[in-house]
Amino acid sequence: KDINDKLSSNNQTNSDDDINYVMYVDRPTAKATFNESIANSMKKLFKKLLMIPKERINDQGNEIDIESYITNNIEMKNLNRCLIDRKLDRGVCVLLSVDVSASMGGEKITIARKLVGTLFKSVEGIDNVDIKAQTWSSNREGKITIEEINNYKDVKKVNCGFGGETPTHLAIDYAVRTAKRMRGWKKLIIILTDGQP
Repeated sequence: KDINDKLSSNNQTNSDDDINYVMYVDRPTAKATFNESIANSMKKLFKKLLMIPKERINDQGNEIDIESYITNNIEMKNLNRCLIDRKLDRGVCVLLSVDVSASMGGEKITIARKLVGTLFKSVEGIDNVDIKAQTWSSNREGKITIEEINNYKDVKKVNCGFGGETPTHLAIDYAVRTAKRMRGWKKLIIILTDGQP
């Protein structure tokens, strides 16, 4: 298959012939924790962000954007595409990509697990916010080992377990592929790593 076909395909699930450098695993678990105070503050922030009206210039709306009208007139483009359309933003997706290689053991992974738990708790009950997390390291064959974290209950899986190296380039590629399939107008990928190989 052509690489562009693979990247633009939004409805395919990850399979060995789709992403051959990925191996899905089940890591040992640890107690999930979160910071309630930070989660409550973030929940308020997410709610405010979702209620901010966004202005878009298109062919629907109640007001004319003068600058767009003049530009479209000069460039002889569609004059209907100069109306200001105020709508609520269509949501956001956040993807946390967490390094769980051997160098992340101890306090580092505990802090990362608490951060992931806090983010999941901060969006409970809020529509239009999609949060996922992935843990990753590598195995002896050079494949990236991935475990998906889809809700707070799964946060216990944010743990080191198989050791391995830090294949950051593969984790970023996999995270981008995942974010493309997530719902939400704005997409944010957060990489948590100590950067040590």
